[in-house]
Amino acid sequence: LKPWTVFATYSDKFTAGGLFTDAIAANEAVHAADVTFTNDSSSLTAANTRLALVNVEHNRAKADLAQAVTVLNQAKEEVVSATNAYNALLATESETAKAKANLDAANTKLSEAQAKYDSAVTVLTAVTASKEAKEQALADAKVAFDTAQAKADELRADYFMKQADADE
Repeated sequence: LKPWTVFATYSDKFTAGGLFTDAIAANEAVHAADVTFTNDSSSLTAANTRLALVNVEHNRAKADLAQAVTVLNQAKEEVVSATNAYNALLATESETAKAKANLDAANTKLSEAQAKYDSAVTVLTAVTASKEAKEQALADAKVAFDTAQAKADELRADYFMKQADADE
């Protein structure tokens, strides 16, 4: 709020032959409509408070407007982007059939590769099982050989003993 300053100017009139013959009465008549300005600090405080609130609301409105403009600009960019993407899809619509055929061919190759992989896993499992079985058979044969060797050594020792007894 801007302060207002009011100046009231007048001049006392004294006319001998006119309406006013008494200077005091003339002065009172002139000042009858004067307004007295008082120092009303509570009204000023209330006005200043209201001004501060209005300024806060104004700043908030400006911030809201700026945010709305930002959102609007983002929305415009998204519309442009979506329009470009849509136009690109329209332009490549004829490529869709070719792309589907390529996808189908790739899926067929994938199925064939998966079948070959599954077959290789089956063979590997069989070979591994066979190898483990052969390793077990070899281990069993080694145990049997070691047992037979021990028995042969025992029999040989017994033979040499009996030979020595016979020689005596």
